[in-house]
Amino acid sequence: MNTAPTATTALHPFFETLGPGPYRFVGCYDLGAAMDSTSAANFGNMTGWVRDAPRLKAGLGTCAHCGTAIMNICIVRVGNGDLYGVGEDCVEKCSQGGLWKGAKAALAARRNAMARARKEAKRAAQWEADRPAREKAIAEANAAQALVLAARKTERLARFELGILTSLVDHITLDSWRTHYAAEAHHTYGQQDARFSPPCDFSNFYQSLAIQLIERGSLSPRQAEYAAQAALGRRTAKNAEAFDNLKNSLT
Repeated sequence: MNTAPTATTALHPFFETLGPGPYRFVGCYDLGAAMDSTSAANFGNMTGWVRDAPRLKAGLGTCAHCGTAIMNICIVRVGNGDLYGVGEDCVEKCSQGGLWKGAKAALAARRNAMARARKEAKRAAQWEADRPAREKAIAEANAAQALVLAARKTERLARFELGILTSLVDHITLDSWRTHYAAEAHHTYGQQDARFSPPCDFSNFYQSLAIQLIERGSLSPRQAEYAAQAALGRRTAKNAEAFDNLKNSLT
């Protein structure tokens, strides 16, 4: 049976340059990226692009169909299994049999990836350009926060001198609280806000009053009354003035 094309048979444009079909698009190879020593495709090895390049019959850098220099190579498999590299324009123009569909999707994906890479590179460059100002602002904010925390710490340490505390907490516990807070121990000193929050006996009402006095500097009127009772006993006609003065000083 004679299978040679007749004069009326419409030959695929690749027939004379790449050989008999069918023709199938099998992928792209970015020669420009592969030869870039800074690209992920090369890893800094200027000979890597040769070693890792697809094994083409022709078309590695020059379109096997039209002879134009190309960097983005569209790889086409022909009827006998050989691989050829053609340019984007040729693979689009020679699209009989749906050849262009796969190439079009691959090229669109490549363009999108390159656009994302450019956008990311621009973002990274801007991030680096802004680094000095950003780091300066962070350092200034940290320094300002450190001053605030130091002032809060000084205030709380000063409150340890309140005489009423020894009526609410034993001196061993009070000294332990002061030592740990001054040393900024994590279980007593709040790293973010210099809060005084020591380990304590939650069932001990007077310890809770002492902690509140050191942390806030004041008590509610009802709490202040209990604190005054701890120091002076119940309010009587004899101690009324001292009791009321102490109570008022705690609110």
